[in-house]
Parts: sequence; structure tokens; C-alpha cells
Amino acid sequence: MTDSKGLTARTLAEFSELLAARTPVPGSGCAAAAIGALGTALASMALRVGRGEDPAAVVALERLRTQLLEAVEADARAYGAFRAAQTRGADLAPARRESIEVPAGIAAASLAALEHLHQGVGGIRPSLQAETLTATRALLAAIEGASFTALANHPDPETRSGLAALRERGRALACELENHLHASTPSA
Repeated sequence: MTDSKGLTARTLAEFSELLAARTPVPGSGCAAAAIGALGTALASMALRVGRGEDPAAVVALERLRTQLLEAVEADARAYGAFRAAQTRGADLAPARRESIEVPAGIAAASLAALEHLHQGVGGIRPSLQAETLTATRALLAAIEGASFTALANHPDPETRSGLAALRERGRALACELENHLHASTPSA
């Protein structure tokens, strides 16, 4: 990034242009966080419209959405610091740790949002099935992408195991949600 304007303050078009540029930042972690925030927003909308006034799940989803938006910036800083440490020949351990922890947190927050959507799916109106499916897929993509980003930065075996568990839980929840949605979709 060449100016001080934060990634989340940019338009979607500007953000996508930065992702497409020949620069390492923003990259997959930032994209996963943004996708997770969008999926969380859709999940929040589906639960809010289906259940009325801000149930606890919606409040939790709004916190997670804020956390994921903050993670867009945090991932850019973390990976930028990692690249700078590599360039300077500095101690990589602290920068590497953060470049793993931030995307791992993105995966965990996206999984938490998927959990809330899964718990509340019974109260979602049939007219919001497309939003629910899109939220499910976006959150699963965020879990997968952020996990892979953390893995690419070489975490320890315990972190690798934890990321694998997050991905497996996300896949199982997404499958259950999709099965529920397909079972409740009226035949044409």
C-alpha cells in the first residue's frame, strides 16, 4: 500500500485492485478476513430478519464481523512486518508468529460465525435461503483460506493440528447447513 488509507476504508473496487496488484500485501489473509466479514454480515441479516430484534446470535455475529474487519488491517500489518523482517535479516520468530496467529484468528472467528448461523438456521425465513447459503459458503471459504495462509507461514505441529480441526468442523457445519437448506427448498 502506498498511502495511509486503511484497507477497510477503501471501496470494494479499490480493495480488489490492491488484491490483484503485484504486491504481497494485501494478500490471502486480508481477503479471507474480508470474505469472512461479508459472510458474517449475511448471516447476521438472515438471523435478524428471521428472528426479529437482535437475538444473542446477531449481537455475537456483529462482534465477529467487527473483529474480522479489524483482521483485514491486522493481517496486512502482520505480513508486512514479516516481509520487512525477512528483508532486514532480522529475527523472524516474532513476525512469523504474528503472521500465523492473525490468519488463525480469522479462521477461528469465521468458524464461530458459522456456528451461530448453524444454531439459528431453523429460525431463518425460506426467502433468505440464498443469503444463508452464500453466508455459509463465504464463511467456509474464509476458514479454508485463512487456515491455508497460516499453514503457509510454517506453524508448529500443535497449531497445524488446531487448524485442521477448524477446517474439519467448518466443513461439517457447512454440509449440515446446506443439507438443511436443500431439504427445506420447495420443489419447482
